Amino acid sequence: MSPIAGPGSLPSQSRRGALPPYLLAGLCALAALAVYWPGQGNGFIWDDLSYLVHSPAFRDPAQWKEALFKPPTGEAVFRPLTLLSFAAQLWAGQTDPAPFHVANFLIHAVNVVLVTLLAYRMIGRNLPAGAGAVSVLLCGLVYGLHPALTEPVLWIAGRFDLLMAMFLLLALLLDHALPAASWRRALGVSLLFYVALLSKETAVGFLLALPLMHLAADRGPGPLRLAAATRVLASHRRVYAGLLLALGAYLLLRFAMLGPYLGMDRVMVRYDSIGPPVQRMSVVVASLAQYLMDTVWIAGGFAPNRALPLPVDGLSAALAAATVAGVVILACGAIRFTAAGRAPGALALAFLAALVPVSNIVPAPTYADELQIASRYLAFPLVFACLALATLPPMLAVRHAGAVKLFWIAAGVWTIASGVIVRTTIPMWRDEGIFFRWAIARSGPTSWRYLYINLGAHYLRAGDLSPARDAFMRAAELQPKSARLASIAWYNVGNAEARLGNAEQAARAFRVALSFDPDNVYARAGLAEIERTQGRAGRAAALLEEAFERLRAAGRVHPDRGLLHLRLGLAYAD
Repeated sequence: MSPIAGPGSLPSQSRRGALPPYLLAGLCALAALAVYWPGQGNGFIWDDLSYLVHSPAFRDPAQWKEALFKPPTGEAVFRPLTLLSFAAQLWAGQTDPAPFHVANFLIHAVNVVLVTLLAYRMIGRNLPAGAGAVSVLLCGLVYGLHPALTEPVLWIAGRFDLLMAMFLLLALLLDHALPAASWRRALGVSLLFYVALLSKETAVGFLLALPLMHLAADRGPGPLRLAAATRVLASHRRVYAGLLLALGAYLLLRFAMLGPYLGMDRVMVRYDSIGPPVQRMSVVVASLAQYLMDTVWIAGGFAPNRALPLPVDGLSAALAAATVAGVVILACGAIRFTAAGRAPGALALAFLAALVPVSNIVPAPTYADELQIASRYLAFPLVFACLALATLPPMLAVRHAGAVKLFWIAAGVWTIASGVIVRTTIPMWRDEGIFFRWAIARSGPTSWRYLYINLGAHYLRAGDLSPARDAFMRAAELQPKSARLASIAWYNVGNAEARLGNAEQAARAFRVALSFDPDNVYARAGLAEIERTQGRAGRAAALLEEAFERLRAAGRVHPDRGLLHLRLGLAYAD
């Protein structure tokens, strides 16, 4: 008989002497908090500044609608519930980084508790007391200390993934606790799924993973046959119908707020830059293979917001496809031919299914020659990998008892190493200078371009003009394929040179920026200011008039139009 307990089922044997599940969950959560706690001294990093420092809407309750539905990082980010959590902390007067970091740590601790309780319901209470406790502890600790989750836990802006995972974990627990035919179960799971979608849209992977979770939890005897699988899935039809209704309600809300393209205009344009269908498929399998590697090979390091260079070459695509296919074949074989392999096999497939929405099927909106494969996207899919790991000992015991001992030794060493890696990663997120230098060291050349721009911006804010100019120049020298990114890089070179008092070098950099993007208003304004201060007010006025003409032609209203009018007035006055 499978060691997995179905929804609403009772323990199959006495639990006398077993540790209470909430104690196990609390121990795992405390371990995660203890490891991460020094990170509360870290500062705001990257997108944290956009939401929590530079955006007036998030600090003014009267602008709540703009804060929740027009975030500074673009309309593709339709995540009002998480954005509300940021705004609420600011409205409460929490403007320092520490309270935001602590909030992330606490959400992660709650997720660890939920993962541990889910493991207990599925695995631990149907094993002997000692073996069950160890399996449950392993699941909770692996999730709580996995280095792939350092990005969403240490990066305040990673809260999108943490909150989404929390609501989906609550949905999994509710789904497992109530009888399959219960309307309360269908309603509760659907509402939690809807709330998760409002935290981050990639919660849609829950739709793909949940049926596989149901197959993993089935306690039918023997290997899983097609007829039995159909019977299991049919028993959950009310839940599936509720989830589809919740998805429809979410899409209607998104349509009402963002229009017919659902805020995905910029994302969908990326399809053309990826290439033909074969290349698009290569991108997906390469992304999946990278996530598999991140899950298993923790010593590889987890650079923040990594990029997948485009195009994906044939050899890389073939190796990635072989890796993903190998996992699928092993998982399907375990489900089809062994009773003890049903749970780990189905959970491994659920892990892959939950990854599908973040594997660039819909391309992440970055620059022209790369796509995102950030480790924070593992926050929810990793749940299934941890559960699969905890179900392996019963399957191994069927073949060889000695294999179980080796498994526990390897798992123990792996978990300790995870905690050490997390602890050594925390200082890398302390401030933007450390962070971007570390990210550059860990990332590939395609990511260096915008990382150098962000490092230069950090130096510029700190008043370190020469290092800022050098970082911007390094970004420009890397010759971004994106004309917009190249223009930004050269504008920043010009801005740093102007602040250093190097007018000729600044003017040259501004002209290069405009050669890449004539609509770069800041480069045009910077060049106009140099022309005016050097006595060529006519040229300055012409440059600014052209900027306004381009804005009118594009139907844009520039956020700094007041400053542009001031400079135009000064040019005419001169």
